[in-house]
Amino acid sequence: MPSAWFDQPMPSERVVLRYMPSPFHNIHTFYKADYIRTKWARFFEVRELLQKVHGAHQDGVVLIKRR
Repeated sequence: MPSAWFDQPMPSERVVLRYMPSPFHNIHTFYKADYIRTKWARFFEVRELLQKVHGAHQDGVVLIKRR
């Protein structure tokens, strides 16, 4: 992925990129924070969104399973 992709806004609330030549690890999914807070909240309590905890471009989400 060109690094310039990260210098502009995402075109939608969720973006899925597929790399068909590879049979494994060939999908990258990007979510806006609001998408995680609204859609994932049906299944989990969204405790925290952590920026850049897995390298320069990967954020983390702290979730608690709803009972």
